[in-house]
Amino acid sequence: MNEHKNKVVGIWLLIGVGMIFFQVILGGITRLTESGLSITEWDVVSGTLPPLNASQWNEVFEAYKASPQYELVNQGMSLSQFKMIYFWEYVHRLWARLLGFVFLLPFLFFIIKRYIKPIEALKYLSIFVLGGLQAMVGWIMVKSGLVDMPWVAPGKLTLHLLLASALYILTLRFALEKLTPKETKYYPKFLRGNIYFLLILIIVQISLGGMLAGWKAALAYPTWPTMNGEWVPTDLFALKPSWKNFLENKATIQFFHRITAYIIIFYVVFIYLKSQSMPVPKLFKRGRHIMLLLAILQVLLGITTLYLSKKGEVPVLFGVLHQACAFLLLMWTVALHYWFKYKEA
Repeated sequence: MNEHKNKVVGIWLLIGVGMIFFQVILGGITRLTESGLSITEWDVVSGTLPPLNASQWNEVFEAYKASPQYELVNQGMSLSQFKMIYFWEYVHRLWARLLGFVFLLPFLFFIIKRYIKPIEALKYLSIFVLGGLQAMVGWIMVKSGLVDMPWVAPGKLTLHLLLASALYILTLRFALEKLTPKETKYYPKFLRGNIYFLLILIIVQISLGGMLAGWKAALAYPTWPTMNGEWVPTDLFALKPSWKNFLENKATIQFFHRITAYIIIFYVVFIYLKSQSMPVPKLFKRGRHIMLLLAILQVLLGITTLYLSKKGEVPVLFGVLHQACAFLLLMWTVALHYWFKYKEA
């Protein structure tokens, strides 16, 4: 009976992981289509419904016209054009609301039916805390683009992305605990440590990707393998003090995004080859092939996105695929790290 309960809870959590992943995809589309600032208010209840008539559409459009993005970037935009960007931000917010219900309602049911023990419920509450924090930072991020500048603050965008990553990792880890046997067995700590380091590298890379997206740094250096003909850009540390370069310098952000990508692919290949001659769990042995394929695909998507950005804008399709692949690689690395600690039944 406990095995059945664990499986049900695990599937519920995996559905949550899938929904968070889709929310990240929607966030990428919203960012690349510059739709994130189209809704200038945060109404948790009334915002569930979109404008339903001409009067309501004119009202939200007039509110958008008062924003810096309209005045500085989209001056003269028609109502039909506005509806297109409104659509993506609305779907992004609606999916977030749906995600909240998918987590909350089954959670209450599982507590009542004792699928989740009371002491265990405290652990799952961290999902709701992170989800609430994510929503709050999301609105703070949007507000940053409604005052003086026509885009959201890159730092707040990155924090929003990192919180999504943390929620994604936590939910996946809880799902694995329910669906994967936990009988301990010794495996080489050396290789386990490398997997953990790889996980940290991927999180760092996602952070750099958030800053890269926030500053649209891909447009400044849309070439590879050099950056506009330079292996190391001359303005790499042009800002003073030096730490500001990692927050505001497009050359620095893109350069280290590339360097981190090279380190990640090196570590993936290293782990893949090293695990061939070392005792590893069966799930890990099978899963490392997917890890290698995802890492290679991620690099190829990044290069392709750069080349296509030469036209003056980041291609939505490849930009979204690049972000999606990063989160798939993150998911798979979390799973491999977990499987490395436990053996199969």
